[in-house]
Amino acid sequence: MLYCPRCNKDVDFNSVSSSRVTGAYTMDLDGPVDPTYVRTQQKITNVCKVCGYNNLSRSRTEHLQKCQKQKEMEDFEPMATVIAIVIVLIIVVICIAAQ
Repeated sequence: MLYCPRCNKDVDFNSVSSSRVTGAYTMDLDGPVDPTYVRTQQKITNVCKVCGYNNLSRSRTEHLQKCQKQKEMEDFEPMATVIAIVIVLIIVVICIAAQ
């Protein structure tokens, strides 16, 4: 059983396979048939049997930890942008002062 945040409980799940074409190559052999080589990526996703949600966690605790890490990253991103802008401004001031 896995934890579904949409249902807010441990649920049974189905494993669903999906594939995506990533490239194809057709060989021209000057014949009646041109063979084509197709590359695909396959992925197995666990989905909730109740609601179909596909971002399941092993437990409620793991889900809460994932949410906390995501929130921390969202909080950090604007701060990283501000720090980068300050560094660029310092470099500009140093270049102007050196002239």
